[in-house]
Amino acid sequence: EANVVKIRGAGKSGGFGGGGSKTSPAALKAEGKAHAKVLKKDGVVRIDKVLSSDQADTMREYVLSLREKSLEEIKSGKVQSLQRFANVLLRKDRCDLTLPLGQDDVIADSMNEVLRESAAGQAIKTLLGKGSILYELSCLISDPGSHRQNLHPDTPHFVGSEAVLYTCFIALQDVRLDMGPTTWLPGTHTAGAHEAFQDGNSSREGGESKKDELIRTAPSVLG
Repeated sequence: EANVVKIRGAGKSGGFGGGGSKTSPAALKAEGKAHAKVLKKDGVVRIDKVLSSDQADTMREYVLSLREKSLEEIKSGKVQSLQRFANVLLRKDRCDLTLPLGQDDVIADSMNEVLRESAAGQAIKTLLGKGSILYELSCLISDPGSHRQNLHPDTPHFVGSEAVLYTCFIALQDVRLDMGPTTWLPGTHTAGAHEAFQDGNSSREGGESKKDELIRTAPSVLG
């Protein structure tokens, strides 16, 4: 469920592509701080109304068109695969399409909504400050028939340091259960959880590894 923050002037609450009045800069800043607090505590937070319905539809059409164009360029030998698609686990019926910055207005308009007009942008600013750097912009696409990826951490955990990277997933369409929504394990962004996840040794009493125990007992949420 979305993290609900009741702040005066924050507009109406809404789901994916929710409507509601424009939120004031002060309310957005306060809401972003509240989301950032949950993110630091749990390692994951859901924020609604990050992208408008119209912009999400436009972005989805753009992404699908860019994907087809990229596949044609690779097939013709014009570009290498890694110039258009990043490495991803279980590539069959799944791809990670890199999105070019500074070339198309649809990307700039979407980034503007996310970073300047939503609480997600303010949460990122709260956590990383004004000097933060965008490491990657891409679209993960899973087609019907794609296999479920194994649970995995995207980044290592360094004891005594802040997170090395924050990832923001933005749905460009409604996601049903049969489409395989992303699974997260809240609270596993700690050194202890990462250490347990790396321990696949099943020689413990009962034959269960620390990794298996972690996956079996940790609460999970779906995107």
